Amino acid sequence: MWTITISSLLGVSLTCLLFGCGDSPTPQSKPVLVIGGGFSGLSAGATLKEEGLDFVVLEARNYSGGRVHSIKFGDPSVGEGSYLIESCANWVQGGAPNPVFEAAKRIGLHMAIEPGSDQNFSNYAEIYDENGKLTDISKQTVLLDAVDVCVRDLAVKSFPKDMPLRDALSQCGWNASSKVDEALDFFSFQGEFAIPAEEVSLVYNLPDPTYTRNVPDDYFVVEQRPRGYARVIDELTLPLDDTRVRLGAEVRTLRYNNDGVTAVLVDGSEVEGSAAIVTVPVGVLNARHSSLFDPPLPEPQALALSKYIMANFTKIHMQWSKPFWHDVQRWVIAGDLPSWWNLNHAAMLPGSNMLMAWSDGPEGTRYEEMSDAEVQKVVLERLRKVYPEAPEPIAFHVTRHGQEEYQLGAYSAWPFGMTAADWELAHAPLAGGRISFAGEAWCHTARPFTQGAYLSGQRAVHKWTLPALGRVAGPPSSCDAVSWLAPQLVM
Repeated sequence: MWTITISSLLGVSLTCLLFGCGDSPTPQSKPVLVIGGGFSGLSAGATLKEEGLDFVVLEARNYSGGRVHSIKFGDPSVGEGSYLIESCANWVQGGAPNPVFEAAKRIGLHMAIEPGSDQNFSNYAEIYDENGKLTDISKQTVLLDAVDVCVRDLAVKSFPKDMPLRDALSQCGWNASSKVDEALDFFSFQGEFAIPAEEVSLVYNLPDPTYTRNVPDDYFVVEQRPRGYARVIDELTLPLDDTRVRLGAEVRTLRYNNDGVTAVLVDGSEVEGSAAIVTVPVGVLNARHSSLFDPPLPEPQALALSKYIMANFTKIHMQWSKPFWHDVQRWVIAGDLPSWWNLNHAAMLPGSNMLMAWSDGPEGTRYEEMSDAEVQKVVLERLRKVYPEAPEPIAFHVTRHGQEEYQLGAYSAWPFGMTAADWELAHAPLAGGRISFAGEAWCHTARPFTQGAYLSGQRAVHKWTLPALGRVAGPPSSCDAVSWLAPQLVM
């Protein structure tokens, strides 16, 4: 007990005190295999390095970072010719002491603050109805503030009895009666979870530990240096040139038993390991677990996993030769594409002449299933309700996360009908910990955010891999810090 207390004060794990940490691995016949080089996989790799264990990260893509990835966008005639936009993860959710926020501040990542999170309507300077007319939502926001408190209290009082979030909203007096109300409903409820409120689990989503443990602000990343948002991953995990990260190494099958694992790659080559940490997203696990694992997942585990779903989130970026919109950061247009962002604003990317709109859930999926031309037509129809003079854009991009083979969605969503026991079973370790799981989906106190991915990589190593290799388990993870039986104890 004394050793644990002193080591925690020094920021050193008990395992390090007993076995030593650093780049030199302890005697180990085979490396630990990390399947996936996203935030959680690289976090696991960095933790294995700290513990003095040999490892190999096998990443199917030709870049590391996974769902944290920037791409070039824009017409050469505007500004500097091209800008970096984030293709998937775009926000840092929650301020200090969130480790991702702390790292972003440390390296000077360019971010635009959203006080009180993206669900705070005061961040939206203008609210338009479905016909493009400015409208006053002061009465609705007062009611929604009260409803927000009510549903969170109801979640605590109801536990462990669950209900769909929509039922809780009705009990708390919220029923959308207009298109503007529907837009506010989307922002307040579906927008956060990316599935309809009728499908959202109340007690396993609220209250949200992210905004009770951290300063409750969000930060929109607009970093223009190479790698964009992924610079935070490089700061917190492994250097970009670490040769233990193998790109273009897609795992087709993972054979395992109580003695070790073997990853069979799509090119037919094999990599043997002492253990493996699987970090692929929930969508990929659900679609491919039957062919990935040999032997297959136990049937009860596969059934539990099937209850967990991958939600969708669709962003639409547009650029014009010159701006024609009001110089405010954000506005709402009632309808199925309510959120509009002025990326040309001084706090974001001035001179870029860019707008971004987003939707999620079924509406987001519907947009990504259209062609670019079809999406552009619909988007301009919405925008011209407010700005009739809006011309055709000179650059246009739509994200399609549901069609990305290594994602099959944007992030995990906890639906009504799935229990804490299902969640635990869905990512239970296999073969005495020789196979364990990490990813934003598996850190219930920081799900489904980037800090959840980061923390879960550490958790998998400390909680399962070390004991499986005969080592002392590492320190408890903050991913497990909240008791399922006492959500009211969230601090």
